[in-house]
Amino acid sequence: MKSLQLDVGNWVKATTKKGAFLHGYIKKINDTAGTVDVHVLQSDQKAMVGQTVTLLKGVVKNLAMSKFNESEIRSLIDLALTTRDKEWFDELTMKLENELKKSKGKSSNPIGTRTINSIRR
Repeated sequence: MKSLQLDVGNWVKATTKKGAFLHGYIKKINDTAGTVDVHVLQSDQKAMVGQTVTLLKGVVKNLAMSKFNESEIRSLIDLALTTRDKEWFDELTMKLENELKKSKGKSSNPIGTRTINSIRR
């Protein structure tokens, strides 16, 4: 399966040479060197968060929205809020709504609300 082209601004995931997993977005592409600069927003190596790292293009993969489950989409929504990316937030919210409809059938409750049973005495 062919991966989408890497472009500045794309949300990506990668594994570094030392085995650190990270999520972030592409800040710069150096075609001559075959590298990309990724601003790290999540990583299992806390010291990397907030840093920009240079990685080989071959280890960087675009985040494919269709492959995320409900809890992963919710985590990405948190990330979109943190980065103040309204367009991505809107896209993720729509994706979450669709996932909820698929998994639970069409619910009359909008996202973020719960049915609360009253307590009878």
